[in-house]
Formats: sequence, C-alpha cells, structure tokens
Amino acid sequence: MVIYKMQLSAALTLRGIVANEVSHVHAALQDTLGTVRPSVQRGLEPKSEAGWTAQQYAAAVRAITASPPYAVLDSVLVAQFGGGSAGREVLQAMVREDLVACRPYSDWARDLPEEAFCASDGPVLMLEDVVTAPTPAHLYCMRELTLPDPTPPVASVGH
Repeated sequence: MVIYKMQLSAALTLRGIVANEVSHVHAALQDTLGTVRPSVQRGLEPKSEAGWTAQQYAAAVRAITASPPYAVLDSVLVAQFGGGSAGREVLQAMVREDLVACRPYSDWARDLPEEAFCASDGPVLMLEDVVTAPTPAHLYCMRELTLPDPTPPVASVGH
C-alpha cells in the first residue's frame, strides 16, 4: 500500500509538472499569436496607398488556406490580381508588408512537397515560386480570419 501511495504521489507530481509546462507553452503561443494577429488583420484594412485591396488580400488568404500544403502558385495569384505587371505589383506589395511570402523551390525545404511548386505547361512540368503564409503563426491567424464575401477578381489598385 505504501508503494502504491508513493507511485500515486509521484504520478500526481509529474502530472502537475506537465500541466505547468503545458500552461507555459500555451502562454508563449498566445503571446506569439497576439503579435501576429494584428499584422494579419491589417491585410483586410489596407491604407489607400497600400497597393492591394481587402478583397485581394482575402483572395490570397482563401487560396493559401484552401488546402494543404497551404501554398498557391505565384502565377495563380498574379492572374487573380489582374495579371501581368499590375497583378505582380499587388503581390509584391503584400510581400513587402509581410502579409504573404513568396518561396522559390528548394531541395532543402521540408515543409512543402515538390508538387506544390509544379505548374503544368502542356506536357512539360515547370517549378514555379509559391505564395505561402510568412510563418506558421501567420497561417494559424489567417485560418481564424473572418473574410469578406468574395467578389469577382479585382484589378490592381489605382489602375
């Protein structure tokens, strides 16, 4: 009986330590998300000179969060933003503000499968840059966002 009480006491002590560690991890995660959330939300409230609209940012978030691997081909978003240099300017404005990230293919990347970078041009497969959330915390916050209803694709701001 004494051994049982000692084992029970040790188990309860360990359980308390684990619970304490989990609460510290949870607090750290909340601190991190608390600093990222406002920047993700800022994408839906662009200033007039920002270079993108709330609808364009919402379209990017929808495309990124639509399904794993949480990446969309660069060319797809550029086309959604009006195509050509105007669409590219919109995407670059979002990248400059750290709302999204452009990533080229790399053999070193382990978080995205090679297929995420593949664009088909007829029988030829080409590796293309993808657009992702800047960090996993950004992705988490993007998935929490309440997005405006989608509207038809909007050309670039001021064009």
